Amino acid sequence: MAGPLKRLQALVKGRLRGLTVAGGHTPGQATGRAPEGLSWAPDGWTCPPTWHVTAGGVWGPDPQGEGEVQVSRVPLLPVGRLLDVDTGDHHIRLMWAGWTGAPYTRVVRQSVVIDARTLTATLGDRGAGITSGTAGLMVRYIDAATAHNAPVMPVERVASRCGWVGDGDASGFLLGRRWVGSEPGVSLQVEPGGGEEQLLSAVGTSGTWEGWLQAIGGAADCPDVHLAVYASVASVLVSRLGTARGWVVDWSGETSQGKTTALRAAASVWGEPVDGRMLASWRATPVQIEAAAALFQHLPLILDDSKNARRADDVASIVYQHSQGRGKGRGKPGVGSQAVGMRRTAEWSSVMLSTGEQSAVSFTQDAGSRARCLCLVGAPLRSDEQARALTVGVLDHYGHLGRRVVDYLTARDAAWWGRLSERYGQRVNAWASRLTDSGAVAQRLGGLLALLEAAQGISQAAGYPSPPAGV
Repeated sequence: MAGPLKRLQALVKGRLRGLTVAGGHTPGQATGRAPEGLSWAPDGWTCPPTWHVTAGGVWGPDPQGEGEVQVSRVPLLPVGRLLDVDTGDHHIRLMWAGWTGAPYTRVVRQSVVIDARTLTATLGDRGAGITSGTAGLMVRYIDAATAHNAPVMPVERVASRCGWVGDGDASGFLLGRRWVGSEPGVSLQVEPGGGEEQLLSAVGTSGTWEGWLQAIGGAADCPDVHLAVYASVASVLVSRLGTARGWVVDWSGETSQGKTTALRAAASVWGEPVDGRMLASWRATPVQIEAAAALFQHLPLILDDSKNARRADDVASIVYQHSQGRGKGRGKPGVGSQAVGMRRTAEWSSVMLSTGEQSAVSFTQDAGSRARCLCLVGAPLRSDEQARALTVGVLDHYGHLGRRVVDYLTARDAAWWGRLSERYGQRVNAWASRLTDSGAVAQRLGGLLALLEAAQGISQAAGYPSPPAGV
């Protein structure tokens, strides 16, 4: 009777401490069994040794050796392992039943689930059942469950930004949440419900390709509209052609002359051309604009009306930063013996499109920034009626040319890219020679003009019509 008596003593002591029996099962009995009463549990997921999961929560071994203890009143499962292809960071996907009973999913860094304090701070307000009293046991449980179920949780490759991923035959493109390229591919992973998810949700399609062509066709006699489309497409070529990391195309002039409409046409190449979506405002803070550029990575950054910038210095700073392709360096608390560390610097390779009553380069005296900004002055469209029709059209139909361009580019082989790069270099030299009399700064714009030419050819290969003769 020694065994049963010892078990009875453990149960009595546990009851006196406020512990409960885990469904009346013997410790370790559920090893290899699926969670009980969880229809949303992934196929093949089983409880690790000495742990038990039911619809009523998670139970595990009592640290004091007195039977089992209820670790959480919420059933929580680690259901995925993720690897960031850019940073090498490891992440864990957790799933649990929310207050409504519906499953709730959240991806957290691995550093979160191996520390009781960060686990509580991160998931404490998410209904995951984590408390300060049991967080240590939850850390042990998540670690055991992740290792035990590794065979049914293949590592997922993810990235936290849009654009080109990988090189050569393994390359592909993340267009919002759509992966185009070699398999198994890369998934987009950003903070659920955060600003990044809100911004990236604008990258998509609406209406039809024919409807978008009809809308753009109403302004086919406006060279600036075609240029806006080419500049938007050119953004995905910047990193692939070995050009400067950041270019700027800017329209300036009096208000109500169609500048914003031209930007809407450019934004409609990739997604929803609405304020706060693909079309942003100079009213945003420099930090927000920097974050958007890094998030879009190789997609264009589109900013409307520089007069709304909070300070003139902000415009100068953003134009300079974008032309460099890097954000500001920022420090962080050090680790171990290192007193001060450094945060990862945001980077991008893209084209920024901008409008304002005065040119973007008028805010800065930096020659490097001026040499990477193509400044256009005057009305992009010919009439208010034309501007209204174009606006209405692209608000209903958008996102189709960008998909066609990405599909076309990802299907090209290394030899094709080599030929394109060679032609690009030839056109850069040709433009530099042509602009010799205009000075060294103008000569450097030859790289952008050659880039726009390449974008025109690729746009037409993807189905965009050639401008009418004389435009």
